[in-house]
Amino acid sequence: MTDYGFLCRQLCSLSENVTEQITILSNTAALLSDALPDLNWAGFYILCGNELTLGPFVGKPACVKITLGKGVCGTAAERNETIVVPDVHAFPGHIACDSASNSEIVLPIHVGGKLFGVLDIDSPLYDRFTSHDKEGLESFVGNMEKILSLTHASHGTHTSSDIVLDAIRERRSIRRFKSDMPRREDIEKIIEAGLYAASGKGLQATVTIAVTNKEFRDMLAADNASFWSVETPDPFFCAPVILIVLGNKKRPTYLYDGSLVIGNMMLAAHALGLGSIWIHRAKQEFETPKYKRFLEERGILGEWEGVGHCCVGYIDGEPPTAANRRKNRVFWVD
Repeated sequence: MTDYGFLCRQLCSLSENVTEQITILSNTAALLSDALPDLNWAGFYILCGNELTLGPFVGKPACVKITLGKGVCGTAAERNETIVVPDVHAFPGHIACDSASNSEIVLPIHVGGKLFGVLDIDSPLYDRFTSHDKEGLESFVGNMEKILSLTHASHGTHTSSDIVLDAIRERRSIRRFKSDMPRREDIEKIIEAGLYAASGKGLQATVTIAVTNKEFRDMLAADNASFWSVETPDPFFCAPVILIVLGNKKRPTYLYDGSLVIGNMMLAAHALGLGSIWIHRAKQEFETPKYKRFLEERGILGEWEGVGHCCVGYIDGEPPTAANRRKNRVFWVD
């Protein structure tokens, strides 16, 4: 069984002090081709406009361009999700670049919150890629995305400050999520971003409750809906992860502190290729005896007010684009 944790460490070592994406992609293709048994092709397709263009790879010469939605690579890019194909000959519209390929896995890659391209791996064996491979390769791609985000793109330098500003400009509230659970490590990164939010006097007067249990999540959604005047089957829009932020009412800045936590978490979710939305009525929930008791049972004592819910998950469909910013909202005093 492949040790993907070790592969991730090798990737980090190979990419240390490397500033060009083309170099990282080339070494990554070679690393995967060497480390994974029973492969006949491993490489990348890079998004250019509405089509994928062949990038660094190890294997026989391949198709140069693939339209979004076509073949396994184009379908994975269009759906923005990993696709595992046990038998490529049974996949509608499969593009056969190497007749020896019998199974395939394709994983989308994101840089700066945008689709960058896909990792494509083929095998001459049928049903080569297991759930262990899928999970391990998704973790591997997650590490690769972080490395690529801090490198120089082929079209010029993209600094870490650019990445932060891009996330701020591009992040939008999502109102339709897939039911698939995000990776635990991504959820933890989102929570960590919240922990590093600014707070009044640096007192960090907030707590975060991470809800991934579906039964509790559904109960919370029903309770939240009861406080809303609008009838809705799910006020969390099917998001599988609910991060509840509460503020310590003894601190005068608790509401601002909690708001900054949620803002950080929403930006982090976007940077990781996930969607998010802030949903209110946490205040009403945690004023009820039911949820006060819930806090006490977890050792969260004192006076706490629910600031909001950061709902997180994979986006179902195309993310909305930002509206034009209204003018005359900035006043300078030079």
